[in-house]
Amino acid sequence: MKHSKVIVLNGFSRGGTNIAWNLLQSHPDVCSPILETGELLYRRLFRLLPKSWIRRMLSQPRFLDSIPGRLIHQQIDQLFYRWKLKNLGHRDNGMKDDGVPYTAEEVKRSVLCLKSTNFDINLIDCFQRMYSDVYCIGLVRDGYSLCEGRVRRGQSAEVVGQQYRQISQQMIDRASDTDRFVLLRFDDVLADPFATAERLYAFCKLQPLTIPKLRLKSKRILTADKKHKPLFGEVNRKYWFDRVSITDVLDQKIDQVQASQLSPADLAQFEKHALPVLEYLGYAADRRPRQAAA
Repeated sequence: MKHSKVIVLNGFSRGGTNIAWNLLQSHPDVCSPILETGELLYRRLFRLLPKSWIRRMLSQPRFLDSIPGRLIHQQIDQLFYRWKLKNLGHRDNGMKDDGVPYTAEEVKRSVLCLKSTNFDINLIDCFQRMYSDVYCIGLVRDGYSLCEGRVRRGQSAEVVGQQYRQISQQMIDRASDTDRFVLLRFDDVLADPFATAERLYAFCKLQPLTIPKLRLKSKRILTADKKHKPLFGEVNRKYWFDRVSITDVLDQKIDQVQASQLSPADLAQFEKHALPVLEYLGYAADRRPRQAAA
């Protein structure tokens, strides 16, 4: 294998994973393969096969331990490595610090950091068989906010509730089963990104560093004036922020803004499935009175 130590960030699409992923990659010893796990596996290596079939195949212990399974491990690792090398010369990912580019050797020996969203959490077992040193992070977020974003894009609140419960429960179960899987709250990321980054570096046993700046990707978000716009820079570009300037580009009220847009009907449909994990994660108590009032 080209890699031994690997970090896997799990979470929900449109659930803040880009921010957490870039916090991890702000450490100079960490590089991603540019694209998300699903984009690499489903659109490139296994592009002719259904996603559900690939996930099922790569989560079966008997197959993973077979000779064909081990050969596929090699193919996946090579794919990740080729894409990790694309950091070299990349206008944003090619920087290990503000204005400081990686060398080829630094990228080659860097820790691989994957981002696996939604049901790609099922690929963890595959990665744990492939690599000797795997650290997994499950990013959880206020489900009401997540639901609003999905409903706004055409998904039903009931389906979002079902998926939120299933994926969150997997994160909860894995975090309770092993000390190599930790839950990370999106609200903590927004409240203190530098402290969160340093906690993640310690969890992943990276070289202890006092990071002067963190890198963030510009994305459109729903603002308090109900406009969908970026808070900084050019959309999809990445910028570095110090401990002062980062407070201007992270909206700590984003979850409240999005959650407040849910209709009573959508809220009820979402809670029908998601309420047990919302309560466990501490996201339910301050919402239910608002539902009753509506």
